[in-house]
Amino acid sequence: MLIAVAGILLPASAQTVYEAEASVNTISGSADAAGCSPCSGGKNVQNIGGPGNGILQFNAVKASSPGNATVTVTYDNGASSAMKASATVNGKVLPAISFPATGSWAKLSTISFTAPLNAGNNTISFTGVKQSYVAEIDKISVAMAATSTPPPTQPSDPSAPTTPTQPTAPTPPPTTGSTVSLSSFGSAGQGGDDTQTIQSAINATAQNRQTLEIPAGTYNVQPLNIPNNASILLDAGATVQATSGYSSGQRMINVVNVSNVSIIGTPGKSNFSMRKSEYTSGEYRHCLDIEGANSVSVYGIGCNNSGGDGLYIGEGSQGYSSNITVKQSSFDNNRRQGFSLISGRNITIDGCSFTNTNGTAPESGIDIEPNSTSDQLQNISITNSKASGNHGEGLMVSIGNLNYSSAPISINVSQFASSGNAQSGYFMTNEHDNNVQGVAGTITVSNSSSNGEGAYGAVASYYDANSAALTFSGLSVTNANGGNTTYDGAAIGVKRGGGDQSLMGGVTFTGTSISGSNGKLSHYFSVEDYSGSGLHAISIGNWGSVSGVPSGNSMGVVNGQSVNSVNVQ
Repeated sequence: MLIAVAGILLPASAQTVYEAEASVNTISGSADAAGCSPCSGGKNVQNIGGPGNGILQFNAVKASSPGNATVTVTYDNGASSAMKASATVNGKVLPAISFPATGSWAKLSTISFTAPLNAGNNTISFTGVKQSYVAEIDKISVAMAATSTPPPTQPSDPSAPTTPTQPTAPTPPPTTGSTVSLSSFGSAGQGGDDTQTIQSAINATAQNRQTLEIPAGTYNVQPLNIPNNASILLDAGATVQATSGYSSGQRMINVVNVSNVSIIGTPGKSNFSMRKSEYTSGEYRHCLDIEGANSVSVYGIGCNNSGGDGLYIGEGSQGYSSNITVKQSSFDNNRRQGFSLISGRNITIDGCSFTNTNGTAPESGIDIEPNSTSDQLQNISITNSKASGNHGEGLMVSIGNLNYSSAPISINVSQFASSGNAQSGYFMTNEHDNNVQGVAGTITVSNSSSNGEGAYGAVASYYDANSAALTFSGLSVTNANGGNTTYDGAAIGVKRGGGDQSLMGGVTFTGTSISGSNGKLSHYFSVEDYSGSGLHAISIGNWGSVSGVPSGNSMGVVNGQSVNSVNVQ
């Protein structure tokens, strides 16, 4: 039973401290690590609970033997009243905990409760009660309760030995909530094919709600299928790589039509890797394939050298993927895309990199491109991430396959850094044939940057005004058109060729800063409609700082006419 006890603080020598923001933990949904000046380590975990179903799970709470422990939570609650949290220990939901108000979001306090732990590693998680928000959590401290068990001659368990001369039976390994090493399932990492051992280990630990720990080493696998409730922890120095001979449609890590999956590593040190040099054709040998899945958390991994996409999120037989969080992960040297998003709701990409994509078009860092009108792009958040060195675009959004019958879209990109891509930093298109009404919704790129792209810093190409509104806010563009490939020599643009029947527009650039020292800029912007169907709802102005266009040239051009700003209603 979980009982909240306010104000208890055990001696430091009796406690083990676990920081909330530690990489081994699972921070999913809306929850995120953020700065906190009074907190230990300078960070805490915020936005737990709420409509975004933020979850903080401590994954490696250790106990030398089974028994009750006192868990002390250090937190802040600047709300005017107490906040309640739903707590889970080793998969068991326990009574709610109350976090009294602390008077400020910068003032720490503690509450304590009793938790039953298994021997070995345990999980302790916090989320909201009926989607209510939870206090911000700095850390937990865990201390096993002093033993009060009678001597062996007076056991509390009737099935235990009744005399001191009879040895006590060994405690069996826990069936739920613990971390189990791959070595428990047989030999692996010795240079052979480890598929059977690793797949069996994933299946067994998922069934028992355990975490599978893959130690440092190199493991060779054929495609792995991740089941419901799987939790995989890659130690620093662990590399899981594809065996030779993947066929054109085989994906390495398959998270398909399942729920509640966690894959955790150490950023830069835990990797999945394929054999790209073997893949001279095809585009579907993805590294991490998420289709029709729900509640998936990925942290601190690399997924590299694939014959398709480093990360693919799309629709499975159970529909679109939902509640997917990928943080602090890298996707390098993949063949088709660093990341393809086809269909999803509540997708969060945070602190990730998508680099050096090359092999087969489009070769972008990120490509958001639904396949059919039934696909969804709702509550898509990409933040604190980057795309660089890709042979295509940095970030590409192509929504022409959605229309008025599709669910409205919402895509928010912030603090994104695009650099050194062969094409444009940001490429947006929604072209429809025959003046079809496009999908409703919004695409917003804010406080982001483009540096040294081969083409435009940002461009809306064949962007019809009768679709989702596109806004760039606070974009910084440096040395665009490095490949001298844009016909207009502009840093940003709204343009299309012939043949389109819809009004072009629905695009806003505001607060844009542009600088150029490469001698490749003729204008800061261009708006060109070679279809001649007309313009609607285009605004380019409210500039930040600009420099680099030759003296005497206008800020921009609209259908060949020199202008300094655009405001087409």
